[in-house]
Amino acid sequence: MSSNIQSVKELLKSWIQTKVRIDSFDLDVPEELYSNASTENLSKPANTGTVFPVENLSYSRTQFNSLEGTGTFPFSIIFRYPREFSYHQLPISKLESLVEYIQGSALVEGICSDSISSVEPESTKNSVGVKRDGTDQDDWLVNCTFLLTVQFKVTLLELAPEYEPNDPDTTPVDSPINLGIKVYKSPSPVDPSNSTLDTELNFTNINNYG
Repeated sequence: MSSNIQSVKELLKSWIQTKVRIDSFDLDVPEELYSNASTENLSKPANTGTVFPVENLSYSRTQFNSLEGTGTFPFSIIFRYPREFSYHQLPISKLESLVEYIQGSALVEGICSDSISSVEPESTKNSVGVKRDGTDQDDWLVNCTFLLTVQFKVTLLELAPEYEPNDPDTTPVDSPINLGIKVYKSPSPVDPSNSTLDTELNFTNINNYG
């Protein structure tokens, strides 16, 4: 199986979903109050998961001349709760435990994959953040944030077609600049009015060294 930053991100998403229910991975906040996974006996708050761009990304060569990457992958899970709740009715302590559970599991169990060498949880300033959704609905949105620093193998380097370099045959080339130097020879004693062309040097700069 090929391994790079994108495949590692997908592995992390899959692993997280084995640890906690996530209704969908989406940049948007959950639209409904309750998850489709709710039952008659248990109402479950709707949520969405988000994977943010990797941070502190670096690469190195191993002793076997292969490539290894290290990066911190930020994740968040956003839950929606009814606006009728007071702040103290929000399950903040349970969600703090959720973050602890994910980060502790990553540290103790690791992630079983040939692509991932190690996983380390990182500290966050606000592991659980609370705000109103800012709409007429005015529900509570509670955001759980956790960071995982991962050391991983790189066996495939990819570049999307829209970022590939231009074809040299279609790349615009600057117009050449011609520079000429003429050297005149005059008899002795020097008589400028009686000089004749001795040497002419021409240079063409195609601006390949800019």
